[in-house]
Amino acid sequence: MPEPSVDPPVLDDATAESSTTTEAPATTEAPPTTLGPLEDPSHLAETTTTTIPTTSTTPTTTTTAPAVSFFASALYGSCAEDPPFDEYSGTAAPGATITITSPWSATATTTADGAGNWYRRVEFPTSPVGVTFQMTVTDGTDTAMLNFVRTA
Repeated sequence: MPEPSVDPPVLDDATAESSTTTEAPATTEAPPTTLGPLEDPSHLAETTTTTIPTTSTTPTTTTTAPAVSFFASALYGSCAEDPPFDEYSGTAAPGATITITSPWSATATTTADGAGNWYRRVEFPTSPVGVTFQMTVTDGTDTAMLNFVRTA
């Protein structure tokens, strides 16, 4: 039997040029690849914990208690009570003996506590009315002079 005749292909632009048909290359499947650790989803099921021991680098410090300076004050400075009195307080070295003297009272003493605080009430039964006089307060090293007046 005779073979049928084949018409040449027709181009879109309707030209009579010949065309060549090119077949697409055969596709081949690539071999499977091994995924890297960041691409492999199996690592999501595993958890690894690394514990890094901590060390303390706090420097050793030595604390020295600050020196307590001597200080004395009078609560009132005057009094109309009978007998007249005043209350003295202040700070000194812990354990220091505080001595309070005046021309109108007996010598009074007290001791500074562990924090250096001290207190003492002093009466002036023979002091004259309206005459200001000085009280001497000392810790044996430092001295404070405080005034007092009996007002009635």
